[in-house]
Amino acid sequence: MKLAEWKGQIKSMLHMQALPEEQQSDFVIGALEGEARQQVLLLEDRARRTPTQIFELLVELYGDKVPVAALWSQFFNCSQGREEGLQAFTLSLRELFRRLQRRDPRGLDNGYVLQRDQFILGLREESLRQELRRRVRREEDLKFEDIRREAVLHEEEQYSSVGKSFVSQLMSQAATACPVTSQEDWKKEFRTQMLQEMAGQFKELTRVCARTV
Repeated sequence: MKLAEWKGQIKSMLHMQALPEEQQSDFVIGALEGEARQQVLLLEDRARRTPTQIFELLVELYGDKVPVAALWSQFFNCSQGREEGLQAFTLSLRELFRRLQRRDPRGLDNGYVLQRDQFILGLREESLRQELRRRVRREEDLKFEDIRREAVLHEEEQYSSVGKSFVSQLMSQAATACPVTSQEDWKKEFRTQMLQEMAGQFKELTRVCARTV
């Protein structure tokens, strides 16, 4: 589990239990394991009296070390890969945004706008990008989730169209390889085959009779 997720869970538990501050520290330490627990126990008692002190040490030791400037750069360069689906692209973008929220929350009051605009810019398909830009110009208050949902619907329709085209192509190939004959053609072909078989049998019967005589 990532440190930020662990912190969130521990804080929720502390809030539900409403323990005194000293007991809260003991609870946090008890929730730690391995090296992290040893690092906290090495602190002097006065340096680990509160959960805040313990969290600060853990962040210093195990927190995100990537510079904030690098995180901003990664966010603004996040784009959909050549073989990457929309769901995977969305998760990457959201994860980068969460990291920015934890490390540098300044200027993220309108975070949904940042995510929405970067999502559109990062889309692989040019026609979809243009369509979503036009929609944002018409409806400036559109949320990130609204844009993401429309892009997913577009992707599903595209896959459905490709699937129908593929099935149609297979049926066309099958029809070319095995053309369907009319009922009259089938009867003529069957009659011809029967006459050929009867002629063959008659020739064989004639040959056997001549040899017997």
